[in-house]
Amino acid sequence: NLAACWSRLGRIGRAEPDFEEQLAELRLQTLASVGEWGDHGLSNLVHALAKLRLSGAEWQPLWLAAERTALAQVSSFEAQATSNTAWSYAKARRRAPELFDAIAAAAPARVRAMSPQALSNTAWA
Repeated sequence: NLAACWSRLGRIGRAEPDFEEQLAELRLQTLASVGEWGDHGLSNLVHALAKLRLSGAEWQPLWLAAERTALAQVSSFEAQATSNTAWSYAKARRRAPELFDAIAAAAPARVRAMSPQALSNTAWA
């Protein structure tokens, strides 16, 4: 499962000097399928991308594909996915005004389901 792979990578961090080069095939496979991912997988992906500071030119298509997919689904995201997605785009300093507007519109309905940390992360983003 590609989403689980990204989640684990986000936890272990950048271990090797050529870390980004080693991820080339994973990046391409993810780009080919990310449009079919649900909220949990998407939020894990962008969280890992943000934590690993993967924001160079070669990563732009993946960020944009994740953004398009999230935009289409954000109204049905679970509370944690909403928070993680907002935090990830803000942490990576990604300009995604449509996505942030959609998250802002969807977040009030999820406030009761958000943990204090998720609320804080969403507000910070």
